[in-house]
Amino acid sequence: MANSRTSNSLKNIASNLGLKFLMLGLQFATRTLFIYNLGTAYNGINSLLTSILSFLNIAELGIGSAIVYAMYKPIADDNQEKVTQYLEYYKKIYHTLGLVVLSIGIILAPFLPSMMKDIENIINLNDLYIIYALYLIQSSSSFFVYAYRGGFLTATQKEYKLTPINYVASVLIPILQGSSLIIFKGIIGFCIYTAIPIFISITRSLLNGIFIAKWYPYIKQKPEGTLKPREKKAIFKNTYGLAIAKICTIINNAIDSVIISAMIGVAILGKYYNYQTLILMVTNFVEILFSSIRPSIGNLDAKGTTEDKKRVFGIINFSAFAIYGFCSICYFTIVQPFITIWIGARNLLSIHVVIAIVLNFLTSGLTAAVNNFREGCGLYFQGRYRPIFTAISNIIFSIILGHFFGIPGIIYATIISRFITIWWFDAYIVFKHTFNEKPYKYLRDYIIKLLLIILIGMLTYWVCSLHHLAGIYAVIANFSISLVTVSLFIFVFFFKNSDFIQVKNLIISIIKKKNY
Repeated sequence: MANSRTSNSLKNIASNLGLKFLMLGLQFATRTLFIYNLGTAYNGINSLLTSILSFLNIAELGIGSAIVYAMYKPIADDNQEKVTQYLEYYKKIYHTLGLVVLSIGIILAPFLPSMMKDIENIINLNDLYIIYALYLIQSSSSFFVYAYRGGFLTATQKEYKLTPINYVASVLIPILQGSSLIIFKGIIGFCIYTAIPIFISITRSLLNGIFIAKWYPYIKQKPEGTLKPREKKAIFKNTYGLAIAKICTIINNAIDSVIISAMIGVAILGKYYNYQTLILMVTNFVEILFSSIRPSIGNLDAKGTTEDKKRVFGIINFSAFAIYGFCSICYFTIVQPFITIWIGARNLLSIHVVIAIVLNFLTSGLTAAVNNFREGCGLYFQGRYRPIFTAISNIIFSIILGHFFGIPGIIYATIISRFITIWWFDAYIVFKHTFNEKPYKYLRDYIIKLLLIILIGMLTYWVCSLHHLAGIYAVIANFSISLVTVSLFIFVFFFKNSDFIQVKNLIISIIKKKNY
């Protein structure tokens, strides 16, 4: 069973990583064309509309994740009747939620101009509403086209089987978007750019649903019965806790763009979004490594021992430290010369903004093990009210610190709210309900590792400042210095650490093509 879990995790990671490598290049090229053809202000509008529409996904409430978690056991037991009952319930709820998203989006439309400072000087309001309508269609359509079948495949840990379809669709979107920006200019180009993902995404969902049904024909069958009241209650119990967490997570992720747009302006938001685009590319790439193993954690929680769980947690935790630490330091030393090469020095923001972005990325990433175990083990209901305090504190701190310190203050507000509400509490929930321990050692190690990365980052930045290279040569030199410095420090400080040894052995076993 352990070998099967590892094998499925590695297949999911490998298939997702291959796609992400390709997508990073295509998305970067498309983003470059967007900025050069439409400008920074339109980039800011795109950022804000993306953030606003993410609020509408609150309607999903995390019920999909809760049902996926509920399906782990019947799938493992090959209880096909129970699986079809869950899928039928999943489908009905998602169709209802799609209508809810569409309705709320229409209600929000009249309030758009008030969220964008000086928007009248940038775009005609009628054009803005057309673009918003396209974003709304894209958000709501995902609920109607076989989304529940995708959830089923996630629970089977066989998402890699859809890699060919996802490859083609994911490649087509940026290629067609980039082509539209070259051929069409201004608002027409923006509308076509926005419409392309709608058509491709619907087509992909249809094909995915058809193939999943072909591989697992029984999921097309109507169940003979329905879920028992206690099973529905269990779903909504988990959904209740996850819904609050999801609502507040979306608020936390979107609030920065909304406040920057309202307080500082859409044009400045466009410059900030350039930095965010780069850090989100890194984030999405790194999160594949961890999200791909989440279904295996659910399986481990159902079948594994406490010692097995601790061992896997240690491997994930140390991997997060090494990967997020390296990525943070690389971004810190590379981003300014890279932005200069990419879109020009006129689009640079201050080093204070860079520091805040890096610390936000790092402090969030170091909690990867806790996040994965909380979701993988279905700990949604426990601590269900914590995210409310996170969101409220983030909004309050963002408005106050944003007024005095601008963009860095808004970002630091997110970090502060994370530390006072999420950092210690989520660790407490996971350690109490999964390991039957208190999280003191984990929290202490988190602080030590955070401070160590900051120290290594300061040293690396100083070393990089000693050379006088510019342009692409500065990027290459700073990357090389970061790689050597981080690798050296990790080896010196942790070569006898048990988690380091387990990660090293796992990598060696993968290289040798042996099961871990």
